[in-house]
Amino acid sequence: MKRVLCIFGSTREGGNSDILMEDFIQGIHKRGGVAERIYIRELPLQPCKGCGKCLQDKKCVIRDPMDWLGEKIRNTPLFALATPVYFLSFPSPLKTFLDRLQPYWAMKEIHGENIREKEGKGIFICTAASREDKIFECIEKQARILFRTLEYRMMAKHLIGGMEGKGEIRNFPELREKVRKSGEKLIISTETG
Repeated sequence: MKRVLCIFGSTREGGNSDILMEDFIQGIHKRGGVAERIYIRELPLQPCKGCGKCLQDKKCVIRDPMDWLGEKIRNTPLFALATPVYFLSFPSPLKTFLDRLQPYWAMKEIHGENIREKEGKGIFICTAASREDKIFECIEKQARILFRTLEYRMMAKHLIGGMEGKGEIRNFPELREKVRKSGEKLIISTETG
């Protein structure tokens, strides 16, 4: 059975990115996959201290939920991240998660080691209140770094602007269907290589 690690990055429960992630999960289930939901907003992650120990040791000195979450990431070849845009970036709990990936960056970039035996596959889902064309430029770059650091190939991205109100995405069934189909396609991609 194909398991997908689904990271909910929003600080707002039941918001647009949460709804889209649940649509994505429906697609996973339709093809016989299993979703493991991780709500970053519920984890008491401490911020990176900038101590630099991970650059040598390839592990963080902080003991918190990143210990088990990091192991889940290393052992799960399928990944999805859903988040809104906050000031052109990730919401603060998700940014903390990103900053705490420094040991994995060090493992790859300094020590030349792989995080996993085989490259994983992932999907990026992002919503924004603004309809401005460039609203996703910064966060998409950060997401690509996150995916590359964790050795996930970004198979698809859904960047959806103009979602000002909580749950507004419910008024756009065609967008939700595209995201749902991405869940199906991710599972299908594991069958075809």
